[in-house]
Amino acid sequence: MKRMILISLTLMIAALACLQPAAVADDHAVEALPTFVKVEEESAGEVYEIPRMTDTRESESCAVVIADVALHLRSDASADAMVLDWLKRGEVVRVIDQSRSDWWLIERDQVVGYARSMYLEERTC
Repeated sequence: MKRMILISLTLMIAALACLQPAAVADDHAVEALPTFVKVEEESAGEVYEIPRMTDTRESESCAVVIADVALHLRSDASADAMVLDWLKRGEVVRVIDQSRSDWWLIERDQVVGYARSMYLEERTC
């Protein structure tokens, strides 16, 4: 019985590991890759490897808004893109991607979008 539960649990976890990660704006994804943990069944002494999801995001990076009044959070890295929200001076946001020098992909209150990097100052979280 324990073996059947263990096998079922392993299959469910493996199926979850195969699901595609949720996409964030501009096809950036939060990646989660399975690692394997060895589990030993008490009665039989058999060892199984069960996948365990681990978060592979790099260490968290933050920034503070230094615009005079406010900064647009946009749906794309363009001044013509839709405005998703306003960021007030002094607000701290989580930086997801800085690969573009003039636009950073950021997140604030679960809203992900782009903001002009010249109005953001990198800070430790």
